[in-house]
Amino acid sequence: MCNFFLGFGTSFADYYLLAASELYAPLMTELEEKVYLSKTVIELLAEDDTTEYEDLLSKVQTAMMPSGARVSEDSLLRYAQFVCDRVYHFDQAGAEDEPQLILSPCMRTLIQLSGITLGRRRATRKLEKREPKEKKPAWTKATTTPLVLHVFESFFRDQLDQGEEKFGPNSAPRRTKCGICEACQNTDCGQCSSCRDMVKFGGSGRSKQSCVERKCPNMAVQVAEDDDEPDNLLEAEPVEVVDIDVDHRPVKRVIKSDEIEWVGPEMKNVDGMTFYTAANVKGILIEAGGHVTIQPDVPGMSMFIAEVVALWEDDETGEKLFHAR
Repeated sequence: MCNFFLGFGTSFADYYLLAASELYAPLMTELEEKVYLSKTVIELLAEDDTTEYEDLLSKVQTAMMPSGARVSEDSLLRYAQFVCDRVYHFDQAGAEDEPQLILSPCMRTLIQLSGITLGRRRATRKLEKREPKEKKPAWTKATTTPLVLHVFESFFRDQLDQGEEKFGPNSAPRRTKCGICEACQNTDCGQCSSCRDMVKFGGSGRSKQSCVERKCPNMAVQVAEDDDEPDNLLEAEPVEVVDIDVDHRPVKRVIKSDEIEWVGPEMKNVDGMTFYTAANVKGILIEAGGHVTIQPDVPGMSMFIAEVVALWEDDETGEKLFHAR
């Protein structure tokens, strides 16, 4: 015998079906499991709407159905669409100021794991063919190096100012409705405060809020996910950026001449300077066209990578030098 029953009424009597036939017994067992899962989830969220997904699993796995059978996480994920729709319609039946159970952490996690869409209609309606809108060119910020950044700012200042609000650091992402749930496909009721403010109903149109009957639950879940960011990212102290003025004047590094040994024959002699192709500095081979690292004089700055342009020896002083770019 089933632990719940179905009923229907006629003009002669009311009938209650206490047991299912053998043909429909599997369907009734599945329906009983769906109803019990929805009842368990709604009762748990009604007590605490901040319940996490792990707490929901513990509640489901330890609960027992009236028939004596147990449910698992697999059942919860398998019937996630049915359970979420029941929670969503439970919210719709409540008052506007009551907390939305569908926005609780455990329900948002269940929606992400199962990949469902709230309020999806079973029958797809025929969409009217619409003329494609012509896309207008939109200004975007180019990724440039600091060397040419001033060129973009000087030539495209007007375009950058137009997109400042869109690309500003404090601008929030624009959320749109899903367009496929029941709420999105409803018509404006014309009676709520949002409808009374609309221009088509004789209002001023200042609030720009959608009808309470057309509040998209999927968009509400996305907004709740954005608002639930880690606190350490929101409350992080700004990092102070120190602008270090690098001196680009020629810098002379002194190494003892006895630690430097020329490698290879002389290339040429110009104005009292004899040029070479390579040198051995403390056991390290440095060649013209190669690269070396140079430690800056400014403390805290990372080393520079420079290209060796020439190596030479001053014939008058005997000093061994090289030029790096």
